[in-house]
Amino acid sequence: MRAREFSEPKQSSATARVDRLAPCDVEALATGLAPLPLLQKYGTTASALSAALGRAMSRGDLVLSARVRGGPVGVAWVVLEGAFARAAYLRLLAVTPAAHGQGVGAELLREVEDRLADTSSHILLLASDFNVAAHAFYRRLGYEQVGIIPGFVLPTVDEWIFAKRLAR
Repeated sequence: MRAREFSEPKQSSATARVDRLAPCDVEALATGLAPLPLLQKYGTTASALSAALGRAMSRGDLVLSARVRGGPVGVAWVVLEGAFARAAYLRLLAVTPAAHGQGVGAELLREVEDRLADTSSHILLLASDFNVAAHAFYRRLGYEQVGIIPGFVLPTVDEWIFAKRLAR
């Protein structure tokens, strides 16, 4: 399963350009995202995120970035057959603190869905039980909570499974 390629990056109402993450932007993006409370809760440092994104790109995962005023401000990382070897798994959707509330995350997610529509019937993701803003965000964009995995990543945090059927 491979995502469709688009020759032109998309421009959102937040003036974000969405395209594949460029290797030269990985470190700056990881540094910008590392202060996020969610990443800190999971112990994800800038260097660990940078290394993980580099591995994901080398492996052929779909890794998109959003750029505003020339700099990277968001990332969407999708493991193409990561959910039950059958559906796409959104491993990470994150936007730098300065770009929150500007529609960047929604634009990244729409681009992911567009690129996967011909190759995957569903997209799945996990959201931490305490991340109520993420729950509302995903529901607003048509995702449905379909389950819970207790203590999956951290022993005291349940991960909520969200899914969306993609149009084919």
